[in-house]
Amino acid sequence: VGFHEKPDKFLVNDEYPPIPVWDEDIQEYIYTMLPCDTWVNPFTMKTEPVPVAYEDIKDDLEEKKKRSLRSSMGRTVNSIYRIARANVWDWFITFTFNPDIVDSFDYSATVKKLSMWLNNMRKVSSELGYIVVPEKHKSGRYHFHGLFKNCDGFEFVPSSKCTNKGDVIYNVGKYKFGWTTATRIGSQDRVTKYIAKYINKDLCQVAFGKRRYWFSRNLDTADVQEVVLDKDKLNQLVSRLEKKASFIKQVECAEVMTTYYELPAGLDEEEV
Repeated sequence: VGFHEKPDKFLVNDEYPPIPVWDEDIQEYIYTMLPCDTWVNPFTMKTEPVPVAYEDIKDDLEEKKKRSLRSSMGRTVNSIYRIARANVWDWFITFTFNPDIVDSFDYSATVKKLSMWLNNMRKVSSELGYIVVPEKHKSGRYHFHGLFKNCDGFEFVPSSKCTNKGDVIYNVGKYKFGWTTATRIGSQDRVTKYIAKYINKDLCQVAFGKRRYWFSRNLDTADVQEVVLDKDKLNQLVSRLEKKASFIKQVECAEVMTTYYELPAGLDEEEV
């Protein structure tokens, strides 16, 4: 609902048949067309963009939504990956929820309980370090995975089960909201790749405008150095990194692709 401020500028032809539009100056309807950029909203008396039919723009809106989701997911994965790779972890822990205690279908409810538990454990283990990410199971229930270090107060209890590699699976005695599994970390490379994979588009949609991962503020951060290279020097650097790197990972963030090259410990800069 609205009317144009300057109806005399509008053109009427066979392609755009005249329609009734309210004229504020003469306080009555006139017949004209609406190929105009702005009109006046009669409820607010403010000039606003002319509404566009949803059918005309839905494809563009859907593409923008998908691109925004990809970008958001990429940023989240990048952040998790940077934090995970900058630290050395002791335990990989999975937290689930007893439906009699927590509605595990409710993302906000599970987040609230786990956040409260983590805060309480920081009081027990002052040096506790962690990064935790959620996962939505195909059943629709939420559970959480985390990398932990310095967690002496968790009261790890050996279960009667082992991993396929024979490693003992523990339970966290201090966790009372559901069930847990905890294993000692052997390969730092494997767990840091593993923790980031849980962030997907479905989770990003559910957690729109909400936190998608949690980490303690006492974690180590990687030193960052930014350089500007021309195309030739960039190609030379990439070629050398690909030959020397012990681990390579690419993370897409909308139109930007971030590539991580991890060099073996002890490698001198001049060797690159």
